[in-house]
Amino acid sequence: MSELYVGIDIGTSNTKVIAVNSQGEVQYAASRGYPLHTPQDGYVEQDPELVVEAAVESLKELASMAQPQDRFVAASFSSAMHSVLLLDEENAPLTNVITWADTRSRDVAHALKEMPEGYAIYRKTGTPIHPMTPFCKLAWLTRYEQELMEKTRRVVSIKAYLFFKLFGEFVVDHSIASATGMFDIFSRTWDDLALRYAGLADHHLSRPVPALYKLGPLTERFANELAAYSATVFCAGASDGCLANYGLGVMDSSHAALTIGTSGAIRVTCAEPATDPESRLFTYILDDQLYVTGGSMNSGGILMQWFRDHMLDGEDASFMQLMEKAGTVPAGSEGLICLPYLLGERAPHWNSYDKGVYFGVSYQHTQAHFLRALMEGVAYNFLQIVEAMEELFGPIGSILATGGFLKSPIWVQILADVLNKPVLSSTVGDASAVGAAFMAMRATGLEKNPSLSITSDANTRYTPNPAHREVYTHGLPFFKSLYQKLQPAFSHPSS
Repeated sequence: MSELYVGIDIGTSNTKVIAVNSQGEVQYAASRGYPLHTPQDGYVEQDPELVVEAAVESLKELASMAQPQDRFVAASFSSAMHSVLLLDEENAPLTNVITWADTRSRDVAHALKEMPEGYAIYRKTGTPIHPMTPFCKLAWLTRYEQELMEKTRRVVSIKAYLFFKLFGEFVVDHSIASATGMFDIFSRTWDDLALRYAGLADHHLSRPVPALYKLGPLTERFANELAAYSATVFCAGASDGCLANYGLGVMDSSHAALTIGTSGAIRVTCAEPATDPESRLFTYILDDQLYVTGGSMNSGGILMQWFRDHMLDGEDASFMQLMEKAGTVPAGSEGLICLPYLLGERAPHWNSYDKGVYFGVSYQHTQAHFLRALMEGVAYNFLQIVEAMEELFGPIGSILATGGFLKSPIWVQILADVLNKPVLSSTVGDASAVGAAFMAMRATGLEKNPSLSITSDANTRYTPNPAHREVYTHGLPFFKSLYQKLQPAFSHPSS
């Protein structure tokens, strides 16, 4: 009998399901995608029923791959954070899922961020005040959609809605709850002050449960469709960012996990729920003992797409060709500097009004200079987050990196040079799903040693170039100064 452990990762645009063996090796994988809806500027939504369908169909496909001797022992869930779904008295959706990328509440968020109460809520919840958060979304809905809120009986995340559909109960794991901006990460209870500003009470929300909370049995609706999992132990799991750290083996603050996909993030794992006095970092719960602190960024691979689509006159260039262009330019882009905030920014500023800026343009600057400066700007932003983490937890020795940007040695080297730390390109794919599978192992008492990802010889190591580092040491203060001088203008109506 082959014992398998399942990780289910509910993402923004697709759900991925993997099965690993007791050594943590991926045996099978399946996924289903679903569209995002943008009915108007600032609105980014998804259909909750399509997400449920994607999870169920992915699990069924995974089961179809299994051999007769395979047994799905346990399963656990990862999910994107910050989603909001309103349900009526029959537990039917009143809205689509409002995703983390939705910015309709930015005026409300901006006002809350300037209030002493906003700072107090951040220090207790660990979630910066920003339009991504359910706290700000719900405060906006309470203010501008009163009729809709009057019909609302429950407010859930997409993960909690999936739990309701599959298992018939409304629960939310501590990790997802801690990313709402309404959950006290010290007492692990809903925060009264945050709920009051969001226009909610406890009874509107799901019951918070630990990561290893056991769900089930499957509801009658899905018991037949998912018969292959009738004996599987299902547990609640955690959020995608926290489980990515777990799946990568970043289990303390001496290493950090860095991801660049469409957006970017960098995180450490710690044993205490520390929050940043300057509100630059998030702190989310992983499990009963561990927390994940770091910063997420809107700036990432999407900027490469923007540059290719809008700055190259329709030139049909691959991302690798773009990176090769950037590699022809010296470190520091010969004085050209970029604030890469084309989509506003989350960490470390948490200001959705931020704008992108190129500064220092000279006659000799080419497309390649503009591209490299953009990549360096993303790296500078990561460095500011790293500095904040090191203020709280001490030195970070190395960075374990994941994401599509690893295909570009030039970009990884820029990160190593700017951060002045070794960057290791991880061999772990789908780290959040892997982390969820590891959590499933724990639900049955099997402990997986997650430190193997850090020490693996398969990781490619990029070390800082001392000559480049000198350039970037001088560049960072100017990058920070430029932002500080321009920031007051970003929220001006004419901007």
